[in-house]
Amino acid sequence: MEDIRKLIQNLRDKNPCVRSGAAWALGATKDSCAVEPLIEALKDAHWDVRRGAAMALGMLKDARAVDALIAALKDEDWDVRWSAAWALGAIKDARAVEPLIEALKDEHAWVRCYAAEALGKIGDARAVDALINALQDEDAAVRRSAAWALGSLKDIRAVESLIGVLRDEDPDARERAAWALVKLGSRIVEMLMTAMRHSDPTVRQSAAYVLRAVKDANSFESLMSALRDNDSELRDRIAEALNAIAQIR
Repeated sequence: MEDIRKLIQNLRDKNPCVRSGAAWALGATKDSCAVEPLIEALKDAHWDVRRGAAMALGMLKDARAVDALIAALKDEDWDVRWSAAWALGAIKDARAVEPLIEALKDEHAWVRCYAAEALGKIGDARAVDALINALQDEDAAVRRSAAWALGSLKDIRAVESLIGVLRDEDPDARERAAWALVKLGSRIVEMLMTAMRHSDPTVRQSAAYVLRAVKDANSFESLMSALRDNDSELRDRIAEALNAIAQIR
């Protein structure tokens, strides 16, 4: 307890490096006594102290910090804003959903990334439409985070947009979209079978990858027909999908 009091006292040190270090250390203690002092530290004059306080509050996962962290989403420094978004995702309080949706419009990509991931962690369906829009973000990292979040939400409304991401120029975004579609399971098999006839070979390959993971017997005939495709890589993926399905038939 003496160590906690010393760290709290250090939050008022003249040196911002000491204050920032104290904030991080308080988060690592997991002691709820640190919550109120850290909330106060979100108002510190130095951005690095505010960032440390936001991260520490996320580590503590105490709902008392939600309102202050929501306010920090509007901080003048983007490092503080993304840290606040991360912390809100760690706390998983539904009060943060609408502010995080608004943060998806932030000028800095890191803030948008962490806002998307936080919405996925909270798991509130109110975020689906905004996350679908984020799949069109100019920054590939944001698109990846939005795809991951939609996979976590498992909402059927996202299927068509996620299939669209299967032709994204960023391979990691395509991979996240495929993962998200796998999370939706057999509900999306019919749409994936349609995607197997898409003009873009990347979409066909990704659809085959998802069908392999879903292992739905209803896709067997469509996959067999697609074996005539001219794309050798696609044929390899189809063979893998057929093998996976055959093992459960």
